[in-house]
Amino acid sequence: FSIGPWYGVAVCLVKNLINCLRTSTGCVGELSNFMLGAIFTGLAGLIYQRFQNHKSRKGALIGALVGWLLARRFVSGIDRVCRAADVIAAGDYSLRVHSAGEGSEIDHLIRTFNRMVGNTETLMNEQRNISDNIAHDLRTPLTRILGRAELAASGRQELEIYQNTVADIGEECYRMLNLINMMLEISRT
Repeated sequence: FSIGPWYGVAVCLVKNLINCLRTSTGCVGELSNFMLGAIFTGLAGLIYQRFQNHKSRKGALIGALVGWLLARRFVSGIDRVCRAADVIAAGDYSLRVHSAGEGSEIDHLIRTFNRMVGNTETLMNEQRNISDNIAHDLRTPLTRILGRAELAASGRQELEIYQNTVADIGEECYRMLNLINMMLEISRT
């Protein structure tokens, strides 16, 4: 049992825990950095001492440095995805994560994430267009109803004019109901 690699693990654990707590944004990347840093630090320390047959604090520090560098390499893609997810969650669906060749799993994660964001961006744009169209389609009959009601309320009219106004308003309401029902039917398909 050698204390060297375990010293490196402890140093890296404390360093990464402090970093994780200080900059915590709820992102998986920080936790991954913490766990991978601890694992790679211990492994690098063991490997270094095994091949150097040298038990020293210097070996543990070199092992910790190598472990930290390896951990950063492996989680940099996850960190980029997490930062992009924070921006996208704030409403910017145009952001994409660029792959830097961290490995097939990370590259697959980035491609899948970008495809998901692209689909979400398309859906949000379609929803915005549909909302604009609905607002436009409902504005016209509501404007006619309001105009007819204001005309009827503007002064004393003959009974026939009031009856025609009420009939016109009823027809516009019927058209609006048909339009709304048609939109609901489209949204269910």
